[in-house]
Amino acid sequence: MAGALVTIDRPDRCLNCENPILPQAQYCLGCGAKVQEYRFTTKRLVNEFSERFLNVDNTIFKTYIHLFTQPEAVIDGFLHGLRKRYLNAFNYFAVAITLSGIMLFFMKRFFPEAMEFDFGGLPEDQINPQMESIMEYQSLLYFATVPILALLGWAVWKYRKEHNYAEQLIIQLYTYSHCAINAAILGVLLLFSGLPWMTISMFLTPFYVLYNAYVYKRLYQLPFSEITARTLIFILIGVGSYIGLIFLGIVCTLLYFFITQSGPFAG
Repeated sequence: MAGALVTIDRPDRCLNCENPILPQAQYCLGCGAKVQEYRFTTKRLVNEFSERFLNVDNTIFKTYIHLFTQPEAVIDGFLHGLRKRYLNAFNYFAVAITLSGIMLFFMKRFFPEAMEFDFGGLPEDQINPQMESIMEYQSLLYFATVPILALLGWAVWKYRKEHNYAEQLIIQLYTYSHCAINAAILGVLLLFSGLPWMTISMFLTPFYVLYNAYVYKRLYQLPFSEITARTLIFILIGVGSYIGLIFLGIVCTLLYFFITQSGPFAG
């Protein structure tokens, strides 16, 4: 019939790689993409939603659970080419940034008092806006933190000659992202206790140290004594670097007030 809408249930070629698709194939033999109908239907919407968000075998939930129970399977799997079973390190990092952003929005919307900081004498009306601005750029801080942690990991574990710096970066992408995801979840719950965010952050920091030690213990199959000693070295180097960054931050803050002639330096 002229003018009638012609519907095609499934394509004869893959829309991703253009390889031919067999009549009953569920996936493309060329690139592995799932064969989809051209048009969306209500049934297809329901199926895709359930597959991506409600399925217990979803890669996000599987990655999250296995990073607790068998982190070596997730990390070594990615380093050796496993891509389908778990969420890759970069996507998991994106999930962490997203959840941290949601947590920050929740805190600003419902617990603004938790974002008030006390720096012992410096004017709060000057400091708090600066700290809030820093928190708003926390995703950039995450991007800056992971390479530093990878460098620390490479320095502490390079004697084993198993992972180079790039591979340590992948390890820390998974490790730091997992800690950030749990910090976002626990942080929202702890906000109801009335504690300021700085106190909550200090409470959550040991979780990263312990989890980081746990991951390397599983990766390298180390005895408790060795993982304890190496973790202490990791902490010492990390704390030294952290103190140096804090000192640099304080100096920059004081210089800012001095240059702008505001706060305690105002004439």
